[in-house]
Amino acid sequence: MTYAPADLNTIGHFVDGGLLYTGFVPGRDRDVLGLFALYGHFSPDLRRSQAARGEPGMDHEAVLELNYEYNVTPWLYLQPDIQGILRPSGTGRVPDALVLAMQIGRDVLAHARTRLRSFTTTITERAARYWSRRVGSGHRGRAFS
Repeated sequence: MTYAPADLNTIGHFVDGGLLYTGFVPGRDRDVLGLFALYGHFSPDLRRSQAARGEPGMDHEAVLELNYEYNVTPWLYLQPDIQGILRPSGTGRVPDALVLAMQIGRDVLAHARTRLRSFTTTITERAARYWSRRVGSGHRGRAFS
């Protein structure tokens, strides 16, 4: 929950939160289901100033969101998203809205992480083979100077 002085901010109170569930669909261990909600309450000073000008006073606005991140590859994902916007103008004069969206994203570091893991595995395997040959040949020298 946040608070801002009413004379400085049009939103007097704002609350948001969400839940993420990884691996919601069996066999899709990297996919993520998300559920989020937010609520903003406009400041009383804003409502009073709007009423003084004969405008409808903004009271509150809320958003509910559900999305699913589908990992096509380790570096590419699609994320369909559905949002319900309640009182979009804060006044109730604009009807509630339904928003459908699709995001396409790329993890630019996924390839680098895969290459680094491969490199690390290769070095570890080579070191293990080297030391097994050295120990197996009867070498009793120190590993490091």
